[in-house]
Amino acid sequence: MSGRIRSIKPEWLEDELLAAASDEARVLSVALILMADDYGRGRASAAAIATGAWRYQLERDDGEHTRETLARASRALRELVAIRFVTVYEVAGQRYFEIRNWQKHQKVDRPSKPRIPEPPP
Repeated sequence: MSGRIRSIKPEWLEDELLAAASDEARVLSVALILMADDYGRGRASAAAIATGAWRYQLERDDGEHTRETLARASRALRELVAIRFVTVYEVAGQRYFEIRNWQKHQKVDRPSKPRIPEPPP
């Protein structure tokens, strides 16, 4: 990851769908914002998401609860898809996420080259 600066705006707290989501989904929503490339996209595998959002939980447990942490990541991602915070798509057998309304909430002055493929039409 590069040194990108991301903003969590006060409207995040005012989103009723997100406010009604589980704590896991709310934590993941912030983690996805931080993990996303300059276009609001990233890898959507359970392993990538769990490592990004719950890295220290995985390390602290020394692998003992890895399966539970992967299940938490999958569950939280499904919840964010259900409330339309993100969309999940596949390109060449790889799963990716795209945060909806990315440009509305994040200002990227000089975007880097895309690291993640665009969703199919």
